[in-house]
Amino acid sequence: IPPEEEYESYFSKLRERALKNGSKLRYMSTISDGSVFIGLKEITPGHPFYNSTGSDAAASITTERYPSPVVICGAGAGGAITASGLFNNILSLL
Repeated sequence: IPPEEEYESYFSKLRERALKNGSKLRYMSTISDGSVFIGLKEITPGHPFYNSTGSDAAASITTERYPSPVVICGAGAGGAITASGLFNNILSLL
């Protein structure tokens, strides 16, 4: 089986499981107690990022003093602008 077909099968199963659970998949990162996670997460309707769409950007901050999350969200730059900024950063190193 070509790798791309294996990946398609894997991600299809993740998507189907999320739909069955009434959840959505979101690509996100989490920093907690010194550990970092970056990847796909299945989130439920109560999650602050559940209704994000397209290139929305969001951050959720929870601390000992603020156990309820402070959520910041809005329009993200999108792929083309992000790639342009990254390319500009690379050029500035030359």
